[in-house]
Amino acid sequence: MARVHYDGIKPLVTTGKPIAGGAIFEEHPEEGKDALFKGSVVAYSGNSAEEARTIIEKDVDATSGVWDLSKTQILPYVPAVQEPLLWQI
Repeated sequence: MARVHYDGIKPLVTTGKPIAGGAIFEEHPEEGKDALFKGSVVAYSGNSAEEARTIIEKDVDATSGVWDLSKTQILPYVPAVQEPLLWQI
């Protein structure tokens, strides 16, 4: 499913809307052990909460039921520190 998700967000990444994102775990994953997945976090660049919600609702993880949209929180965020990604999806 991760591959489908990454393929689905590639066009969005080219727009510059998602600026950071990833998985949240119950504890720091250890090599060789199953990670205890807790959720996801994504920082989007946009002009309003409504714009962010529209982007989220179209994400393949939302449309396939991976994300529980009733638990979505949209919060204003201004990064104080930001490093460029060193990998490609």
